[in-house]
Amino acid sequence: MLVDALGPLLIGAYLHGSAALGDYHPARSDIDILAVCAEPLGGGERARLGAELGRDALPCPAGAGLEFSLVTRAAARDPARAPSYELHGWDDDGQVRPGGERGDPDLPLHFAVVRQIGLAVWGPPPADVVREVPREEQIRLVGEELGWTVANAGRSTQVLTACRAWALHADGRFRSKRDAAEWALRHSAPAVVAEVLADHREARESSPDPRAVAAFVASVRARLAHK
Repeated sequence: MLVDALGPLLIGAYLHGSAALGDYHPARSDIDILAVCAEPLGGGERARLGAELGRDALPCPAGAGLEFSLVTRAAARDPARAPSYELHGWDDDGQVRPGGERGDPDLPLHFAVVRQIGLAVWGPPPADVVREVPREEQIRLVGEELGWTVANAGRSTQVLTACRAWALHADGRFRSKRDAAEWALRHSAPAVVAEVLADHREARESSPDPRAVAAFVASVRARLAHK
């Protein structure tokens, strides 16, 4: 659909997230796509493409929906903290929205993940299109992601996000939530990680002890502080 809509303007489209990392489950996962176009779209093009990618027009097999970003080639190479974007969605209403003046602070972490594990659905390898994100920046980004998760997500997600941040800090690899928790258990993680992992494998919501979760997250944050 992107090929038909953008034609020669489409440079690449890359699958990342749980589907690329081998941890996709239709009941709990979303589908993550980063697409790159040659130049900015006009307002009418953004509106038309956004409507075609919205939940009402585009069935999605993933229970959590579509996480889609379209950026220009220049934005994919931009070292800014919040690069500009052409389209992003789905939002809470299942809509894909045009970019705003602030840009998207999540994009640099997407760039890092796509370069390392992204699968090219269309176009050249990710490293030919998306900028390299240095290790120090990656550590800062996963630390910020963990902070957001603590403030906005459930305790099981906090544990799994902390596992991913810990593993990345240790060896520079992005992992799925499942793989990160398994890695953490091989590196003396506390029992709360095993509890959360067991429920994650079965796509169940877990209710780990909040004190155990807070202690584990605090330990990972301390690790991240020593870059």
